[in-house]
Amino acid sequence: MNKKHRAILVFLASAVAITGCKSNEEKAIDIMEAHIRPSLIDPSAGIFTNTKALKLDDNGAYIVCGEVNGKNLYGAYTGAVAFNGVVVDVNDQKQEPFISMSNAGYDSLEFKSYNKRRVACEDNSVERYKAQREGEYANQTRADK
Repeated sequence: MNKKHRAILVFLASAVAITGCKSNEEKAIDIMEAHIRPSLIDPSAGIFTNTKALKLDDNGAYIVCGEVNGKNLYGAYTGAVAFNGVVVDVNDQKQEPFISMSNAGYDSLEFKSYNKRRVACEDNSVERYKAQREGEYANQTRADK
């Protein structure tokens, strides 16, 4: 193998290695989609839109927000439903993220969780979400005493 061929192979290998790497945001979105798809009637037909991942901390935790449109039993798309959830560690592909959907029952814990995380999603305000959680923790700690 001459130098020219070797240089081309090194270049191609480098290009594949660079493009094959995903950002942590992409990993968080992939984890969330992988756990939402099985809940759809036709998992392969799910369309995810307006999806974004917001960094919660330096340990790999992200809030993922977006919408998913799935098909009903008749094969028609039903309309996008907002979702959000927390991926605790983007490097753990086998984890179960905490997912909430906007169409959950109004009094359900899932709907309440959705509304709490919605603050970060709508305003891109992770700091406001964190402050809200810290306030709840402080109130809970005082109540425990």
